[in-house]
Amino acid sequence: MDSIEELKKAGIIIPDHVEITEPMRIYFEEVCKVPSLNKEEEHTLLKECAKGNREAQSRIQEHGLRQVISMAGLYAGCGVPFMDLIQEGNIGLMEAVMQYDNMVESDFHDYAATYIWQAMTEAVQELTEEIKVPAYVAETMQKIKDAREELKNATGEDPSAIDIAKKLGDKTVEEVEDILKLMQDPSMLEKPENEAEQEEKSKNEEEQVNAADAAIASLIQQEEINELLSALTETEQQVIKLRFGISKDKAYSPEEVGKELHLSADEVVKIEKNAINTLRKNAADNNKQMI
Repeated sequence: MDSIEELKKAGIIIPDHVEITEPMRIYFEEVCKVPSLNKEEEHTLLKECAKGNREAQSRIQEHGLRQVISMAGLYAGCGVPFMDLIQEGNIGLMEAVMQYDNMVESDFHDYAATYIWQAMTEAVQELTEEIKVPAYVAETMQKIKDAREELKNATGEDPSAIDIAKKLGDKTVEEVEDILKLMQDPSMLEKPENEAEQEEKSKNEEEQVNAADAAIASLIQQEEINELLSALTETEQQVIKLRFGISKDKAYSPEEVGKELHLSADEVVKIEKNAINTLRKNAADNNKQMI
């Protein structure tokens, strides 16, 4: 008998959207070969597990493999590959076997389910954090997942996007289909930037570089001006800076400079003229030295 059919006969349904690969089929065949345990056999083995009996622990773990597959089916479509979910669930099952206290705990399968769910949930959460799913998308994904589980539990079949949309009421079939695709492949959120975004990014980077270059050029220019003006008296420096708008947002008129420095407009003009002559003379001397 086909392994999938055997699992279905045991009440374990693999969602239709899960692609059954050859390794998965082989794994299911091996699981189906594991003999089932009745309650008395299970109870006896759990007692031996509490004593540290490795063989008993191994048999209980094998007995719980079907439970892991069944629970993985409820999480299928959340982005984590189906076999990875099973692997994580098996790790949770193994932990449950190691921690179970037969004298205190009641039903082992209920106890194990907590560990299995936790292991699978952590795997899904880790993937979500890596992909950085937006909060509103994650919320919608959870609603669709819950609705799908409820419908599946009620009918025993994997519901369609139409069924899920009807149950939710506030989502269209297209929206549900899009989210189901996203749950299958969350990496869709990591699509590369389109050309417009890339151009905008390049433009911003270029502007940042130009701004940095301009700032550096401004600093260099300011240093050169300060060096040039150092040959002038303090009053001459103030007049030149104000008249030519150096370190100011505008160039001042002789009258405005006079008010600023408590001088007459004629005095400002005279100081400016002398200062410019000094600057020209220094510039000529520097040129001669370079030659």
